[in-house]
Amino acid sequence: MKAGILVPLVSCDPLGRFMEDWVAWAERVTVRRLRDDVEWALALEETDPVAFKRTGGLPQDREIGAEPRDSEGKTLPRLEREIGAPPRESTEETCSMRFIGPADVVQLFRAVLCTVRRAMERDSGRLPTAGQALGAMLDHALSTWGTLDGKVPVRHRVFDRDGWRCAVPGCTSMQNLHDHHIRFRSAQGSDALDNRVMLS
Repeated sequence: MKAGILVPLVSCDPLGRFMEDWVAWAERVTVRRLRDDVEWALALEETDPVAFKRTGGLPQDREIGAEPRDSEGKTLPRLEREIGAPPRESTEETCSMRFIGPADVVQLFRAVLCTVRRAMERDSGRLPTAGQALGAMLDHALSTWGTLDGKVPVRHRVFDRDGWRCAVPGCTSMQNLHDHHIRFRSAQGSDALDNRVMLS
């Protein structure tokens, strides 16, 4: 499994200058930790190729069990939870998403996601998860396309009213939606909202 996680790094490091170090690192860490480190390295390669060529994207502090450090090398406090304390906001992903599309679209999406992660890291001082960056991208898309000046565009009012889902009882589809007239226009049905419904 760990070998499979390392595979994407081969195309980023065709001369294999850092692969021996990556393999040694993979032998010392858990699968989850390795996956996070490889994702960070791939994001670094896309957003800062010069830094990647210099370091191979390897974790700066490769000493397992060492105190966590910030970018300036200062020790960060360990996050310990007291018994009975409310849970802290988790930085681990709770679900996964699969995106299938043309290779150039997938590559563009990945590049945008990495750019958003780096921008959020500059603002907050820590690299967000891919899910947090995707959430920020979706929030931006919704604020841009969902509403304008607090008003839903006329062409989206039926979609917004029906929650961007098919209105057929028991159907929750959010794909291939279209604005359907209950009483057809050919039968003198109006374009009023109460004569329109979302169907997939």
